[in-house]
Amino acid sequence: MPLNEPRGKEHESINDKTTGLLSMPPELMLKILDGFCIKDIVNVAQTCFLLRSLVISNKACIIGAYDRYTLDLPVGCPIGDLSGEFLYTRACRSNATSVRLSQNQPLVPIREESFEFASLNPEWHPQDHLFEHFFQRGDLFAFHNKTSIVILKLGPLGVLENYVALELESDRVDPVDYQLLQEERLLLIAYMYRTDNQEYSLHVKGVCLSESKFGQMTSHFRTSILLLRPGALQFLTIRDPYLIVNHGLIIDWRLQAGLELEILAPGEAIKKDTGQWEHGFQSIIRTMFHPHDPVLIVFFLSYGPTKSIHIRLLDIPTDMPSVGHEGVIELSLWDSSHQTVECRDIPNTNLLIESPLILAVLSVGLRILPDKSWLMDTIVHTDLYSSETYGWDHGKIAQNLWTSRLSINLSDWTSDAVTLESRMLYSYNSILNRSLRGMDEPQMDQIHGTPYFVVEGAEYYEFFAPKFDNGDGKEACWVHWVLPTPGFGPQSNREPYSVSVLSLLEKAIGVFNVHTGKVYICCRKGIGIVHL
Repeated sequence: MPLNEPRGKEHESINDKTTGLLSMPPELMLKILDGFCIKDIVNVAQTCFLLRSLVISNKACIIGAYDRYTLDLPVGCPIGDLSGEFLYTRACRSNATSVRLSQNQPLVPIREESFEFASLNPEWHPQDHLFEHFFQRGDLFAFHNKTSIVILKLGPLGVLENYVALELESDRVDPVDYQLLQEERLLLIAYMYRTDNQEYSLHVKGVCLSESKFGQMTSHFRTSILLLRPGALQFLTIRDPYLIVNHGLIIDWRLQAGLELEILAPGEAIKKDTGQWEHGFQSIIRTMFHPHDPVLIVFFLSYGPTKSIHIRLLDIPTDMPSVGHEGVIELSLWDSSHQTVECRDIPNTNLLIESPLILAVLSVGLRILPDKSWLMDTIVHTDLYSSETYGWDHGKIAQNLWTSRLSINLSDWTSDAVTLESRMLYSYNSILNRSLRGMDEPQMDQIHGTPYFVVEGAEYYEFFAPKFDNGDGKEACWVHWVLPTPGFGPQSNREPYSVSVLSLLEKAIGVFNVHTGKVYICCRKGIGIVHL
């Protein structure tokens, strides 16, 4: 189980204090509202016209909300440029969505939208659809289509507002990673592809997302990676100005410098040198860059009777040799010619989570709070089907089935854990979306958003997604949707499959936005959007 017990933020309800608020000067009322959650701000504003006008005319109320990240805001427009009326409308929508998703009963979708790619240029080929690299944020979508990366801006009801296709040099691109910059007015795209059996081409490009210059592209960096022995490059992560390839090659693409490292846990270098690897060796399962410090955050998985995930830090070298623009980097894939480095422990605990079952890191994301501190959210899931549970009784298995979000403050490395029991996922015949299994973790690197489960029961299919923020930072819950399933019961009661439901059952790539209640599913012909 997670090592830290849930410690949700408590917010005193101020509904009973509105009379007192109305007697205060506006400056004092704004100071009281500063730092409250969206739910409380909306509740105050809906009390009377005066308070609503105060919130709308002073955008700082909503901009300063501690959970501002839950708002569904347009990409490419700084939040300071949005009107108070617009922000208040989105805050009300966010609050209503949170309340709806928190119902302790199956949801019925409000509506379903779809956008077909047939109108795109270059021509869309359904048989060649490649959705391994799919990115969604607000009204922005990006995905890989054979020899291009398509970037879309969708308006209400699936109406296409703008799009651009980034033409690629190869149809063998894999992997791809994205990062939003400049108050979400610039999308960085890093990608690489194999040019022959032993060489890869690595690129960094930027696409402008502002309304006046949407689609303007700039090539920032290009280099070749020559493998000195047979192998494959599977992992790629970008965070300006750094790239990391295969959890070992670190590149500062702005300075055009890089270095290949073999990254080890503390104390493991001497074991490697002497050949005395002990049981419980820690392997790297994920790496990500600190949002503002030159530090690499490394996730290690320890094997043994109890599985555990540790996080440690690696200071990025400042004296990396030049690789040059369009130069060639020789990659040894960790033979004797590379440099070995050990990570350092973090100030508090290094042990993030442990379980007797197999652990899968489903997603890792960053969010910034109004005080400019960063939180790293890690969603971890215990996987029953890939675990050795022979001889276990049902009680022991059930108590070890959970999905947890660990929020780590990157300023002081303190952490909170919110945990949901997930035993109901395994009372069914099977889990359909296999991308959530631990063995498929490289695929999960390409999914941005809240992971979800589609499970097959005896008579129906169900959709489950964890919701760790329940509107006011308190109780977590599972978002639950019973999918329409023809083929069971009387013919007259059967419902036809929608394109989105069919795609879910076909194990299509998708993403769930827990803040908007929208499920985005990539179909052969386009994108289906289900509003829960």
